[in-house]
Amino acid sequence: MASPGPSICPEALRNFRYYYSVTHWGKKVLFIIYRFSFLDGQSKKISEILVDNGVQLNKSFNAQEVKNLTDKHPEDLDITLMNKVCQALWQKGIKNPSFELKALVKKIKDERNVVSHEVKMMTVPDLISKLSNFQGMLEETLREAKSVFSSHVAEIVLLEKEIQDAIPKLIGKIREKYDPSIPEDLQNFQKEIDAFGKELSEYIQQLSRKELVSLYVNLCQISPIDWLAQFSITYPCAFMVCAKLAESKEFHWGLHDSGAITVDQNGILEVKDPSGNDPKVVIISGDAGSGKTTILCSIAEKWHKNAEDMPELSSFQILLYMQFRNHNHDNFDDFLRNLLPKTVSLFQLKHIKSSVIDSKCLVLCDGYDEWNEKSAKLFEEILSLPSKNMKIVVTTRPGNTERLTEIVNKEKCVRVNLQILGLQKEDMNLLTETLIGHLVKDDQTRKELKSDLLRKIDEMDAKIRVILQTPLFFNLFVLLHIECQDLSNEMSSRASL
Repeated sequence: MASPGPSICPEALRNFRYYYSVTHWGKKVLFIIYRFSFLDGQSKKISEILVDNGVQLNKSFNAQEVKNLTDKHPEDLDITLMNKVCQALWQKGIKNPSFELKALVKKIKDERNVVSHEVKMMTVPDLISKLSNFQGMLEETLREAKSVFSSHVAEIVLLEKEIQDAIPKLIGKIREKYDPSIPEDLQNFQKEIDAFGKELSEYIQQLSRKELVSLYVNLCQISPIDWLAQFSITYPCAFMVCAKLAESKEFHWGLHDSGAITVDQNGILEVKDPSGNDPKVVIISGDAGSGKTTILCSIAEKWHKNAEDMPELSSFQILLYMQFRNHNHDNFDDFLRNLLPKTVSLFQLKHIKSSVIDSKCLVLCDGYDEWNEKSAKLFEEILSLPSKNMKIVVTTRPGNTERLTEIVNKEKCVRVNLQILGLQKEDMNLLTETLIGHLVKDDQTRKELKSDLLRKIDEMDAKIRVILQTPLFFNLFVLLHIECQDLSNEMSSRASL
């Protein structure tokens, strides 16, 4: 047994022992005996049953007891008063029970008086002992009642089972649950701690997700989202990038003949390295305006909208977003405080940090080429976090790819280097059809605009057309063609474009 002192305050302990060990179960047992003894008179008040059977209330009961007998249901009566009722009626010969049952009912009443009045202080072990003894007394009373009220055995058995189930649970609530000196208790205690830690972590993840979703709704307000939104376009980011990414041969792990890895933006999180390993870090390089930032915005947008076209994204409980250019926090702790202020206000930071590290977490890091001293330090700290389920997607312009790759290699992280390919002809066709399809309602006009636009692109000089391989420029060119065809007709030179 654990320590002898009470684990709840004395006043609560007194209320507990009185209600459960005396009032609650004692009442139930006495009530069922009363009900089976006087079943025919159930519809009447107890006072009426007593009077009908020749019991003089004012002589047998005091004024308060008479009031209770008149106003209260039998199941709500005090145990001592209920005992007096049973004795008064049994003396009139109504289903007069055995001596054993009479003695047991009186014993319940006496136990009530001892526990509620005579024992002023009771330790936890004393209360456990009392409850165990009281359980035995109640079960013995019900066993005797079964022999007296044989036609009601089934209902008595149900009450027996209820008591057998309930009182051990009460004892479990009172005693200290685990004794550190017992190895099995210690193991169970550790399991309970682990389970609580898991529940706490899941709760933190839920709150974090709500807060991050609110943040990324604003993050994804990229131009021209307002203009596109009026056409009920669900994922505006998708219209700003239609990038394909290929493995950068300059930074692959070694010689392999399987051909370069090529994926579209929806497959970034599922890409494997040439050896088939799941990379912790995906480095995406591309020129200015090639869609690097928009790819990350698109991922964040689809994460908070639970997009179906990136199924792997839904497995990440937490998504963190940092920009190298604007970052000004000294370490990962400060980064979390800034990103999750509401969640941090509810829990200790160490619990939140632990939850993030233990969860499947996606970190999007934008613009390594614009790093400052603090952001570079934070990125290296993120790489070194002891997380087995963290994936990091980081973007940079080509001139900084080598330095970034060296930093990732230094932390011995499995990585894949991808570079954004310029829009190919099939990509341009798809974007043209999608944008014009959403923005132009008339079928004939839509068809003419698309045909005219693709013809203009085909007729362009190759050196001019390369500008349109950047998603941002291409989308703006399509919008210009829809809104102002005369101006788009003048774009015959690189300078004019």
